[in-house]
Amino acid sequence: AAARSSCHNHVVVCCAETGEVETLLKGHTCKISAVRFSPDGTRIASGDCSGNMFLWDAGTGSALRRWPDAHAGSVRALSLHGGLLASGGRDNYIKLWDSESGAPLRTFAGHVAEVTSVAFAPGGKAVASGG
Repeated sequence: AAARSSCHNHVVVCCAETGEVETLLKGHTCKISAVRFSPDGTRIASGDCSGNMFLWDAGTGSALRRWPDAHAGSVRALSLHGGLLASGGRDNYIKLWDSESGAPLRTFAGHVAEVTSVAFAPGGKAVASGG
């Protein structure tokens, strides 16, 4: 399956082979600005232009967690590893979250512009970012 955003504030999950829509993930109230599958394909993280984020069950389409105002402005990048979620935003920050409890774990400063990409290293001991 492939996940993408739509112009209707939904994450659209499509079959990668046929392009047919499998599921619509509804909950965001503005344009989706980032979406990412977990490495094992069981979860989908999404972020929107208002700084809100969701974690979804990829199999059922259920919202597992919501982070209102996770970033000041648009969420631009997401990465999942185990029970961790890294997010990058237009606010120039990278934030690390416990994806199970929703708790914020750490905020990384240092970017002078919006963070447009984040990625966990294999094993989850490091996070790379760009922007």
